[in-house]
Amino acid sequence: MVVVLTGLMPVSLCEAQSIKLDSDYWRFALDRTDVGVRAQWYAQNLPAARIKLPGVLQAQGYGDEISTQTPWVLSLYDRFWYLREDYKQYTKPGNTRVPFLSQPPRHYLGVAWYQRDIEIPRQWQTQRVVLTLERPHWETSVWVDAKSIGSDKSLVAPHVYDLGTLSLGRHRLTIRVDNRMLMPYRPDAHSVSDSLGGSWNGIVGRIELTATGRVWIDDAQVFPDLA
Repeated sequence: MVVVLTGLMPVSLCEAQSIKLDSDYWRFALDRTDVGVRAQWYAQNLPAARIKLPGVLQAQGYGDEISTQTPWVLSLYDRFWYLREDYKQYTKPGNTRVPFLSQPPRHYLGVAWYQRDIEIPRQWQTQRVVLTLERPHWETSVWVDAKSIGSDKSLVAPHVYDLGTLSLGRHRLTIRVDNRMLMPYRPDAHSVSDSLGGSWNGIVGRIELTATGRVWIDDAQVFPDLA
């Protein structure tokens, strides 16, 4: 049997430590014109608006009211559904009912920024810190203080960011989320379609920081040697 280890073998392996980032007090801002990166929003505290994460911004009252002119990702197979007799009563402002299986409470396609302060404890000063976002939608970009960490676009796997070693004390964590159609998916695909509530903006599931040793096993694979 041949054992191949990719990554580095630590002297000792200890259970990872974690800090959950669930909170009702994430600072928050919509970026309708996508100017935040150029204006360096990550280098300053966002405005006073607050939002809950894990969570979806449309479900918390942000975005635009649904109307007959809402620019859906899946531009309804019947573009003029609101002219049908059976739907005319559901076309008034505040009482619009679209022929979707799951109509979202509000609509927003674009960039939103989420930000909070994190505290690095004394025992983490020499550790590697990892940020895990279990289920964002869709593209995320991450900054710690004014330092860019990277971006990810996966709809099928967690977004995991290696933050490296962080100094003791408070740091500003900023996450930019873009839920526009960023890749040529079918607009009726379950993960992006409005009809199934798939065009949301936010981060759901596990949001946490994890500390590991500065030397760690990144990937372990075992291959049989039949000869």
